[in-house]
Amino acid sequence: MEAHTAAGAKLKARVDAGRWIVDCDCGAGNSTHPEWGIALCYGCGAVREKVKFPKEWKGVEKELLRRPETVTRNWLSGETVAALKRENAEHGVGND
Repeated sequence: MEAHTAAGAKLKARVDAGRWIVDCDCGAGNSTHPEWGIALCYGCGAVREKVKFPKEWKGVEKELLRRPETVTRNWLSGETVAALKRENAEHGVGND
């Protein structure tokens, strides 16, 4: 398999079980991070150089890290930090 730069629109990053990912056209979930700005696919070799992250990504991470169970650390594009705080409060997750 040879790596290739995938063209197209910016992919919206999301958090799944505490990991930043984007969904590749081949169906694989590709690891990424706001500090990297790219995503690499180990399924088809695509290199995604256009990944969109929320401006408030550090706030997203802060609120998700308050959750004791990794499986509950999820975020979708469009969700606000305020919404994450509200969800945390609804589930008894502290704001310390």
